[in-house]
Amino acid sequence: MTNGKKIAILVIAVLLITLIVASYIDNRERTVSQPIVDLDKFSYANQLRFGFRLVNVNLDRIFNDYGNVQWVISPGTDRFNPFYTELVFVRSRAESRDFPDNVIVAWPSVGGGEAAIEYLQQAVDRTEYDLSEIGYRRTVITLEEFGLMYPLTVDDLIDNWEKVNVLFQALCENERASLFHVIGASTDLDAEGLRVGRCNSRICWYDGGCGSPSWQSCKSTIDIGQ
Repeated sequence: MTNGKKIAILVIAVLLITLIVASYIDNRERTVSQPIVDLDKFSYANQLRFGFRLVNVNLDRIFNDYGNVQWVISPGTDRFNPFYTELVFVRSRAESRDFPDNVIVAWPSVGGGEAAIEYLQQAVDRTEYDLSEIGYRRTVITLEEFGLMYPLTVDDLIDNWEKVNVLFQALCENERASLFHVIGASTDLDAEGLRVGRCNSRICWYDGGCGSPSWQSCKSTIDIGQ
């Protein structure tokens, strides 16, 4: 075999290896950039102020706030972690303890879930006259057009979350914002096992047992109740 043929074979081999490595890197980047946990499901739970259980196996700590959940399930962030593979809805915090660490669990808060149902039902009951008087720019809606039945229950927030999410998105922006605040004001912190405090003039919810990094790092904390 001449030197020219050897060089040609070597060049072809190098090109093949380069293509294989480039393909591997491209596939890996595509995989990492794709969300594993359903982000629409997370957004819904966040907007309805569900409680969260996220086990951080590296820190041996359980986080309860949506901020930590958002970081680890969002591709493109430096804290994205493919270890977490699923978001599961349950009916209460007590039910969240029987899942493996790679599963993020969420539930309607005590009091907040009931407030969400009451608000959604009131929104559906609004007539054209009501909407005009309040200044809400949307059409009249019914539960049936979203595949839901009267009366709504907290179970619908879990079992029919996709349908409730479509209903929620059909509300006008002011209604969605009002619902967010109504749920927060109605949540029974004692029943949820949460405390509330003020950290650098910011109201925070935190777990009495472990808390969140933002809470733990706060140097001037004044507890304002449980």
